[in-house]
Amino acid sequence: MQNRPCRSTELFIAACVVYSFLSVCSAAQESKAWQLPAELKPALDERLKFFLSAQANGRWDYVSDLLGDYRRGYFSGYLKFTPSHKTCLISEMQKAPMVSFDYTVQEAPFSSEILTTPASRRWWRLEGEGAFRTGTKTVKQKTWLTAYRDRNDWFFSPPTFDGADAVRERQKDTKDHVDLLISPDCPLEVVEVHVIDDPKNFAARDIQFRLHNKTSKPVTSYGYAISDEHEEGSISFGTGAQKDAIEPNGTSHDFHENYVLYQYWCEGEPRIRIKIDHVAFADGTEWSAPEGPAHKKAK
Repeated sequence: MQNRPCRSTELFIAACVVYSFLSVCSAAQESKAWQLPAELKPALDERLKFFLSAQANGRWDYVSDLLGDYRRGYFSGYLKFTPSHKTCLISEMQKAPMVSFDYTVQEAPFSSEILTTPASRRWWRLEGEGAFRTGTKTVKQKTWLTAYRDRNDWFFSPPTFDGADAVRERQKDTKDHVDLLISPDCPLEVVEVHVIDDPKNFAARDIQFRLHNKTSKPVTSYGYAISDEHEEGSISFGTGAQKDAIEPNGTSHDFHENYVLYQYWCEGEPRIRIKIDHVAFADGTEWSAPEGPAHKKAK
């Protein structure tokens, strides 16, 4: 006579089977969270075909529409176009229009932006072989596009023709691109300002200056901030070290700060801003910057 398993054992085995099945289903669903939804693919193909034909036929007004309102990609986020930025980008695209593109969608689960953003606002990178028209020739090469969703439609960001490492005319000292956000009653003034191109990073500037103590009291600590008119980043510095102290009516040592101005040079070069936040003296008195000081060009 055979022994039958008890009822509790049967229920346990059944529960394990159901749990395993649900786990597999859940994993399958999660694996698709970063993939291009199948229902969006036909519209993507149709809009991309329009984007390429517009370039091939010189309809740059259509190309402008299909670029959308943003420059999208791994590092640019939602970089909103200015009219001059878009005009510059289109002028670069006109040098080598992309007239065809055999692509695949790069689908990978490593982008938190893709995973956390609704499909109606996501972007995907398209990679493959594109054909670019240069004069009377057509050149094929490996390339990519960024396809992004906005306003319930597809828009495109082209390859980086104008990246930070793009070759452009080098500039000399551009200290006239600096605004000093310093109120007249500030005990320190920024002097001997120089702004030099960084030879290792075309988008960066080496900002050099010194601080002059306008008072008859020793300055023991102070702080400053460097930003730009886009206000998308800043460098803050504060010190109370003896080596940084400034004698009465004296001048500090040289300060050097490396500041990146843009991701794409078609954005245009923003004006640099230097602001002194606070100053403390050896006698214990302090000065703090008021809000919204008037702009003043660097000397």
